[in-house]
Amino acid sequence: MKNSRGFTLMELNIVIAIIGVLAAILLPGLAKAREAGRRASCAQNLNLMGLALHIYAQENDGVLPWSGGNNNADCLLPLLHEGSLVVGNFICPSDSRNDLDEIEMDGTNKEFVSYRYLLTTGLESELSIRASYEYFGAYTKAPIQSRTRHTIPKVPIMWDRTQDYAAGSSHQSWKTNVLWLDGSITMMDASQFPSFALPYAPKGIEFDTPQPTAEEPYLRSRNL
Repeated sequence: MKNSRGFTLMELNIVIAIIGVLAAILLPGLAKAREAGRRASCAQNLNLMGLALHIYAQENDGVLPWSGGNNNADCLLPLLHEGSLVVGNFICPSDSRNDLDEIEMDGTNKEFVSYRYLLTTGLESELSIRASYEYFGAYTKAPIQSRTRHTIPKVPIMWDRTQDYAAGSSHQSWKTNVLWLDGSITMMDASQFPSFALPYAPKGIEFDTPQPTAEEPYLRSRNL
């Protein structure tokens, strides 16, 4: 019987080193690909919300949902109550802090009935539909017209307020998807925002500037 020869310590070290090098090469690329997929899903969420908002406007004298401004976004809840959107549309795939994940959805509003009256719209509230995405109509002094004289698409409607921790973004390079009034979606660097958490300040629309929340202390230092 021939004796089987095992690996020497040197050979094992070489194999481990090769695996380490391959992991170092492949893992960053896989992480970027995964995050690209999340951003695409995020953009799809914003696209569906934009469609729902414009359908609402068509049925309500051409104005988007509004509940008086003053940081009030309760006007978004009917979009869920009436079935235009589902809870999952308000969850950014990159937002690991969003507690809406506790509500399991099957792609429809079938199981939403038992949760519909638990949802909130406060920025720091539990089960808030604004945890991942912000709505400009919460800050405007009047309803936003779906058709305006302003240069389109320079009226932001909704945007992702989730910092991409998974991709290792610094506070100065926080990337976010923005939905504009014309339905287009672009990715912006938050360091280019003209004021705190606001992608663009459209002229001719009166609004209150969004203020920092307790969960977003990293943006306070920017003094915007």
